[in-house]
Amino acid sequence: MTCAEVSEEINAYNRRKKQDRQEQAQFRAQMDYRLASMISIGYNNPKKFPKNLNDAYPDLFPNEGWKQSKSNFARYAEEFNYQREVKGRDG
Repeated sequence: MTCAEVSEEINAYNRRKKQDRQEQAQFRAQMDYRLASMISIGYNNPKKFPKNLNDAYPDLFPNEGWKQSKSNFARYAEEFNYQREVKGRDG
């Protein structure tokens, strides 16, 4: 790599890191705002307080149902065990 290429790689890395930090800050601001809203609901009108995480944070925890989650985990476990078995044979 030439000096210019190295410099460009470093600049690109720094831009990606800056973008990541900005996205994390925006996400944190959204969560802080939602938390403040839930605190006010809990204090002023507890009957309207969300009963579970799915109700409080519908964007983060989509309500797919426990059967869907169970099948997703089963597929993940099957793939994980297969990869472990393959690595065991190779290594």
